[in-house]
Amino acid sequence: MDFIGDDGDAVSVKVTDEHAVSADEALERAKAVMVQLTAFGTRGGGRSVNA
Repeated sequence: MDFIGDDGDAVSVKVTDEHAVSADEALERAKAVMVQLTAFGTRGGGRSVNA
């Protein structure tokens, strides 16, 4: 799944076959992964500690 922001930034999430029984389920799994990743975002406007 490719997610493209309003500013053109893009993030791709690969969903394994076991989580992709249908396109809707794959999308929901990819969204869940994106939510998990936001926990590693920036704090106070600084750069992320993750590469």
